[in-house]
Amino acid sequence: MLYVKKYALVSNDRELSMELTTCNIVDEEEKISYTTYGFRILDEHNNILFSAKDVDTNQEFVEQFIRLCAENDVRLVHIPDLLEDYLSQR
Repeated sequence: MLYVKKYALVSNDRELSMELTTCNIVDEEEKISYTTYGFRILDEHNNILFSAKDVDTNQEFVEQFIRLCAENDVRLVHIPDLLEDYLSQR
């Protein structure tokens, strides 16, 4: 998994950031490879608090979710549910 871009995450609790990540997936059975995008949330010491490494193959779609979280007061505890809702609207 490679780090692509970092976003500050607004939080009343602590300084957090969200990183856009990319990962190359190889499906040996189907004989295909593809790039997928995800994100991870880090605290001020770069400890990973949450990670979703294979969200979608569309980078802009994943970045849009990250921007939505970064621009609003989204608590870490709500991100998994928000991600599920976001993906269900696709």
